[in-house]
Amino acid sequence: MLRQSISEMTVTQEEERFDQYRLKITVGCAASECKHKIKSVLDSWSTNVFSRDRFSLTISFEGETKSISDFDIRTRDSIFEFLESDDEDVCELSLEMVVSKNVSQGVLSIYNPNVFGDYLAKEPILHVLSALASRMNNSLVFEVDGVINACATPSIVFRSAAAEAPDRTNVMLSAEERRSTLDLFKDNSFNKTMPGSFIPKDFRLDKTSGVPGIDLFFAKACSLLAAVFISNSAELSAEGRLSYKICGYKNVAGVVSLSKILPLKEQLYKIADWAYAAGGSSDKVGLVRNVLSLYINKLEDVALHSEIFSAIHSNYQIYLKGNIESYLEVKSKVADVLVDTTTKTQALVDSLVDSLKNSVFVLLTFILTVVVVNGLKDTNVSAIFSSVYIWVVALLSTLMT
Repeated sequence: MLRQSISEMTVTQEEERFDQYRLKITVGCAASECKHKIKSVLDSWSTNVFSRDRFSLTISFEGETKSISDFDIRTRDSIFEFLESDDEDVCELSLEMVVSKNVSQGVLSIYNPNVFGDYLAKEPILHVLSALASRMNNSLVFEVDGVINACATPSIVFRSAAAEAPDRTNVMLSAEERRSTLDLFKDNSFNKTMPGSFIPKDFRLDKTSGVPGIDLFFAKACSLLAAVFISNSAELSAEGRLSYKICGYKNVAGVVSLSKILPLKEQLYKIADWAYAAGGSSDKVGLVRNVLSLYINKLEDVALHSEIFSAIHSNYQIYLKGNIESYLEVKSKVADVLVDTTTKTQALVDSLVDSLKNSVFVLLTFILTVVVVNGLKDTNVSAIFSSVYIWVVALLSTLMT
């Protein structure tokens, strides 16, 4: 951590956001000692700044300033030359480190998790979500220059940069699952203020990070997204107040602060995940809203009814049973129609075949009669019973059978 190497100096400013880390420090010392103090700081910081990031270090000494953007030997020599002095009087040396953070291969740096957590906790949640959305492409890994409990959501991972730290980079949320969840949400809900393509799973940490500000932000974001996905319509104000409307057997509408729905995180997430996760459907979403409208008059009332999820699940089983019975009834009717149609078709075919046989019989009888009559008329009896006529009659008789 950049701050760990400056224990003898006074921190006058330290802040961290998604895009930047800033650290200002001062120390009073004899001018002749400044070079030694700066050398130890440069040695430490040269290994603490991640290669994906860029920095600017400004050094102020005896009323003059010098800025550097790398730790090369030439640059260090120029700093030592800048600080060259034999004066033993105490003077103030100040340093300002500004690190510009960049996402590289889905990884973003954190230099002080506690300071970063303070930013997440104090900044309006809409601003934080917007900044996160611009840096996250389905997943994001935070690499921490310091100590943090390795933890993760299905799409966001926190890991330490320390060599001995466990590698937690497995992302379990696929782009297809996110797309299907968002498609279902868009078909059943309306929202115009939530930035990015977040879903409740994005902020469901598997365990705490050990940093209060980070844990608080993820809990607030998870409860917020769950409430938004359950509602028919929802809008979050810049002040962090959620306007929502749930249309079930009756309408449930209101305005609630995030601090009031934070204690409902587990219940809201469980309900939203059941409705939207793998196997989710519009029927499930509608069922959730119907059952909720029977139990609550405002969203905060969910805390008063621990049985809501069980009621949702029971009603869904009844719904499935009704659907199965309807399916079997329709299937039976379709089978009856098919059997009746087959019978009628068979009867029609038999009738057609009989008609065809009768027609052929009449035609062949006519031909046979014509042959015999013409034979008697044109020739004598002996000619009629000649071998030629006998073969003709035999052939016609065969065709008539």
